[in-house]
Amino acid sequence: MSIFTRRRITLIVTLVAVITVIWFLEGERAMGPGVPAGESRIEGIESVSDKASRYPEARELVGIADYLNSSPFKLADFIGERVILIDFWTYSCINCQRTTPYVKDWWDKYEDDGLLIVGVHTPEFEFEKDATNVQAAMAQFGVTWPVVQDNDYATWRAYGNQYWPRKYLIDVDGYIVYDHIGEGAYGETEERIRQALAELKARQGVEDGLDGDMSTPEDAVDVDFQQVRTREIYLGASRNEVYLGNARGSRTGTQTLELGDADTEARDRVYLGGTWEFHEEFVRCLSGCRLRLAYSAKQVNIVAGDVSGSTVRISLDGALVRSMLIGLETLYTVIEGADYGEHILELEFEPGLELYTFTFG
Repeated sequence: MSIFTRRRITLIVTLVAVITVIWFLEGERAMGPGVPAGESRIEGIESVSDKASRYPEARELVGIADYLNSSPFKLADFIGERVILIDFWTYSCINCQRTTPYVKDWWDKYEDDGLLIVGVHTPEFEFEKDATNVQAAMAQFGVTWPVVQDNDYATWRAYGNQYWPRKYLIDVDGYIVYDHIGEGAYGETEERIRQALAELKARQGVEDGLDGDMSTPEDAVDVDFQQVRTREIYLGASRNEVYLGNARGSRTGTQTLELGDADTEARDRVYLGGTWEFHEEFVRCLSGCRLRLAYSAKQVNIVAGDVSGSTVRISLDGALVRSMLIGLETLYTVIEGADYGEHILELEFEPGLELYTFTFG
């Protein structure tokens, strides 16, 4: 037997031995208690190296003023142990309020499966920085998951966020594998949560066991945004330049105004009567305050407040609908229509009331 033949036989034997060892080690890993980091044995789930090339890493919570429903914590404490859903919200935001029933359902269904929801409350208005106000809103909406107060927008900026609400889904490896802006896509969002939880369970070596039904909260409100033609309207001097019909925008101070003929007024513009005091975030009624607005939607909400309590008289298309008591600063629904359409809203205010915005649905 030549030396070349012996070398070929030796090489073949060595290769067979190496392949056998690799096969054995792969089998050991596959039958182990869990899937190690960096590996993926579930169809459709990516390896850590693939994630690193596609997704940003989660940002830590920073600049937190207060922790509600929780003692202080860091997201890093839960990476590798939980799937984390970050929910940027603020309590007087109607879009945030309409997503809350779904978030509540997800928390109830998936907390025991490894989901951690963290509400990042980043205030739009000064009154939303008050922890007492936030806690009252949380109790009203049934928010039992941890909420952090991002009063200085530090975490908001860390995530590069610009919207209320916005949801970021952080997987077991600490990557933001999904995010969604605004309302809607609830089924898609829940499906991504379930995928991330399935990966977490596989990593831990436990059975999936996830609830098979998708969330359909009874108190959820769906909006046909194609039929909501009037967009959010701001009254405060810092953002009211394009929303006022007969008042001077972009300036603080007192203005006394008169309502004219409704037939000559532009749609989606606020017309004021009486004496008003303009501030950066809101207008305050001083005396004889009335308001008229031609809008196109089904629902009309105002963000308003009067800590002393005051009454608003609400008329729609020339007919008195009702009177409403306004107290702490929050969102109030003034019109809950049966159908989408064009209408003329008229409001009469008592002195002391502060009006921030109109929103529609």
